[in-house]
Amino acid sequence: MDMSSSIQAIDPATRQVLHAFPSVAAAERAGFCRRLIHQCLSGRQTKHQSLLWRRATPRGMPYGIEAFDQQGLTVHVFSSIREATKAGYIQSCITECLGGRRRTHRKLKWRLADEASRRRLLIARKVRVNSR
Repeated sequence: MDMSSSIQAIDPATRQVLHAFPSVAAAERAGFCRRLIHQCLSGRQTKHQSLLWRRATPRGMPYGIEAFDQQGLTVHVFSSIREATKAGYIQSCITECLGGRRRTHRKLKWRLADEASRRRLLIARKVRVNSR
């Protein structure tokens, strides 16, 4: 199951996950409204069918993005878009690349970091924290 697109429906009273779906389309097949789920995920709406909705990400794994060159070699791995903007990249351009509305930003292609890159990033964070 692709964890970047999986979603969870949470009971607001107990904060327990009641439903987990591999995608919004799967939640729609189970009887939930796709449009309202997207509104909950984007923050425009708080609940749908009295449930909170969120994207499921692996616990303990940072959300990361990769910048790679035209040959497909990873040039940078960032823990977030904010970190990439601190390095001089433009947030809206990165977001457009990730969303497929733009091919490149500063001659680099962008994607969500794969599992191996996320692990390398997590290890690097632990090394930085322990070396302080």
